[in-house]
This record gives sequence, C-alpha cells and structure tokens, in this order.
Amino acid sequence: MICCNVAGFSLRGRMNYSKPPLDFTQQTQLLLSRGLQANPTDLQAFLEQVNYYRLSGYLYPYRRINSDDFIDGTSFHDILSIYNFDSKLRHLTFSAIEKIEISILRTQLVKNFSFYAGPFCYTQINNYTNIPVQKFRLLQTHITESVTRSNEKFVESYKKKYTSEKYLPFWMVAEVLSMSQLSKIFQYAPNQVIFPISRQYNLHSDILRSWLHVLTVIRNKSAHHNRLWNIGLGIKPRLPNRKYHPEFYSPYIVNNSSFQSILAIMHYLLKIIHPSNSLISDFKKILLEHPEVSLSNLGLPTDWETSPLF
Repeated sequence: MICCNVAGFSLRGRMNYSKPPLDFTQQTQLLLSRGLQANPTDLQAFLEQVNYYRLSGYLYPYRRINSDDFIDGTSFHDILSIYNFDSKLRHLTFSAIEKIEISILRTQLVKNFSFYAGPFCYTQINNYTNIPVQKFRLLQTHITESVTRSNEKFVESYKKKYTSEKYLPFWMVAEVLSMSQLSKIFQYAPNQVIFPISRQYNLHSDILRSWLHVLTVIRNKSAHHNRLWNIGLGIKPRLPNRKYHPEFYSPYIVNNSSFQSILAIMHYLLKIIHPSNSLISDFKKILLEHPEVSLSNLGLPTDWETSPLF
C-alpha cells in the first residue's frame, strides 16, 4: 500500500506533526491573531521567559468551543494574574505537604516500622504486606541509588564506621529518600505499623494511604512547577466514612476530583500536626490578591468556607 501524507495525514489514518517552530515574535502574533488582548511588547517579554505551551495551559479554558480563538475580552493581564496566583498556590501547597511528609513519613513511619522490624526493616520483603516482588525489587533499587547519590556526611560517616553493614538503618535512609519512595513504603507497610499512625488522625488506614499517595503526586507537581489551577485529579483521594466524618459530606460533598479535596486533606492533617497552622488564612489571602480567579477552577463552591473543614 502506498502511504502518502496529505495535510499532515496519511492514508493509513495516522497523523504526522508538521508544524514548524515559532520564534517569540511569531508566538506573540499568533496569540494576538486569535483574539488575546495584550500589549505585544509585554506579551513577547513574558513568552521569552515562560514556555509558550506552559502559558497555553492557562489560556485553554478561555478558548471558544472547538476553536483556537479566544472568548471576547480575554486579557493577558488577567491570565498573568492567574499564572501568578498559581505560582503562589504551588508554594503554599508544597509547604503544607512538606510538614505532612516530615511528620507522617519521615517521623512516625520511621519510628513505627523500626520498632516493629528493626533498623533494616525496609530491606526485607517479609516485613511488607502484599507487595509484589517486582515492586519490592524496584523499590530497593531506587533506595540503593538514592543512598549512592547522597553526599550527606552522616552517610559517609556510617559507611566508614560500620564497614560490614550493607544497609543504612531506616531512620538514616529515610533522610535521603524522596517522598515518593517513602510513600511506597507506607503503602505496603504492615497494619501493625500503619494502624497506630492512622488512629492519631481518626482515619481508616486505607484512607490515610490513599491521601498520602495523592499528596505525593501533588507535591511532585508543585516541585516541578506544574499547574494546580484548573486541574482534574488523575488519582482521586478516597473520602472517609460519612458516619465518622460528616464534615466531608455536609454542607456539601468534597469534590475529590479537584483541588478542593487537596485543600481539605491538607488542612485536616495539619490541624492535628500543627494546630496553629495558617493554611486556610494564607489561601484566603491569595484569593483576595487575585479576585479574577474563579473558585470553580479550583473545584470550590461559592460557599466553600461554610464547611467545617475550612
């Protein structure tokens, strides 16, 4: 069969990418031609600092249906304000998750697992619950790589002193692991380790596992400057039982496919970890600084503050 391309399409139904790269001036003119209201000089200066496709994530909701053109009145000034709001939201979220990570994963998990199975608890598959062999091996590989890459003085000192030991104690290795690696250990740690931690938060262990998994994803998004504004959650956090946690269901059900659920989870955990935390007041301050940001793009109803969660 002869396969020829016509306007980017082949006779086999495949589509080839044929768009050429655009310089900053061309990118600016393209956005202006599609109806974005902007000072060309200001817009080009911004594009020279921020990738075009990074900006497009903030522009997409303002496009006409089935068109690349923007809704009338779409202003670069407003888009820039939303972009800055999202930057502040990432910093706020990252800081909140950092406190949760240190308390639950780097402190409570380390203490409980170490007392349960000894200093090298994380190295033996029998100390985990229902972890697939391949996942266990991959986890151990990543842990070894993290230790090898580490330039922490305590790692160097330990290796020099305890030359016959293959592994670092869990309380040491936890300091060189990522939140993602610690979260995986938490997911498969035995109930004897997880139950006492879950009880501190009045949560079922499966709920806390779910929350930490999702917070790890959001933490990585924040660290890599991904958008939190107007996102849908690919991995949804589980909501706790309505009987024991009515605040997640009334006066409205927490939307676990949007940022609303992340805000609720962070505040719920932080109220126990740091009762005097300022997460919600800081969040409100950011909203006041950027009135053009729609609550709906965060999954929040207009009466979101009526929830006892906030």
